[in-house]
Amino acid sequence: MANRIVKSARDVATSLVVALFILLALEVVLRIGFPQAPRVVYRDDVSIALDDSVVGRIYAPLTSGRHTTREFDVQYDINEQGHRDATPYVTPKDTARTRILLLGDSFTFGHGVSYEKTWAVLMEERLNASGVRVDVVNAGIQGMDTRTEYLYLQRIIDAVDPDLVILTIMAHDLLTNRMPTGVGTRHARRRGRSLPQSHAALLGKRLVASNDRLYTEFCLRSSRRTFVSDPPTPMLTRKLALTDTLLGMTGDLCAEHDAGFGVMFIPQLFQVIVRGRGYRLDGVDVEYAGTALESLVVARDFGFRSTMGPLADSYAAGRRGLFHRVDGHLTEDGCSIVADEAAALVVEMLGP
Repeated sequence: MANRIVKSARDVATSLVVALFILLALEVVLRIGFPQAPRVVYRDDVSIALDDSVVGRIYAPLTSGRHTTREFDVQYDINEQGHRDATPYVTPKDTARTRILLLGDSFTFGHGVSYEKTWAVLMEERLNASGVRVDVVNAGIQGMDTRTEYLYLQRIIDAVDPDLVILTIMAHDLLTNRMPTGVGTRHARRRGRSLPQSHAALLGKRLVASNDRLYTEFCLRSSRRTFVSDPPTPMLTRKLALTDTLLGMTGDLCAEHDAGFGVMFIPQLFQVIVRGRGYRLDGVDVEYAGTALESLVVARDFGFRSTMGPLADSYAAGRRGLFHRVDGHLTEDGCSIVADEAAALVVEMLGP
């Protein structure tokens, strides 16, 4: 009996050693030949991001960084006004053009997309080509939510002097939004070096993300389930009420500066997958957050546009490359669809 236990223990130990050796060998091969970890290289080794005591993060003027992953390789250039915008806004503004200020997070900033293919640039080009003369200021900052976008608008609205303000909102903003007291935002940078990432684990994540069913299940096992639960959780109901207050405050600030205010909803990838693929999942309603936000915004007589329908319809039609699969941000194709919806919102708000 004792010999059998010793033999079993020896076999288990041997198996563990072999498995560890295989994982280490895979890690070495991936690191040398097929690196999986994202890489960011800054010009002159100066980060584009600055810690900010109010909004958590802003961008350092005249900085640049190159972001490389297995899915994209893009350059981020920040202008002298601290925005990812090739043309700084001028003061006084050209009154022959409608100045549009965009507020949002990394989806507005254009994470993972070359500058000329961001939806902000595409929207501006398409509106001007159609005869609607606009001047777009992209003030999107990675990691923002509705609260910090409101606080940032307070800081820049006098200088920018917009005619229209469009705030992009995503369902995950509901989880982080709070009243504008305190410091920082959900992705405020932490100082110090991060731990090295396992390339084998990152490869595994890519494989999971490449499968719609697995990716959806992965997302629903995270905090993201909170904003798609059916029926809605009490916390989501409270967060919607709080977000409604924040949007009201933002709209009031715009009105004080004679600027129109509109909101555009952008869903996350897994929400688009569920609707586009027609998945029926118990206890899940991926459209609830967007629909609820629309009701709140329309009740306040602000402009509103949801990109859920166009993105999901395109996904259902076979256009699966609308989002980067690992980090979930919009691709060039996804930005093109969002640009069309943003342009339609502007036309609607400007009226005949």
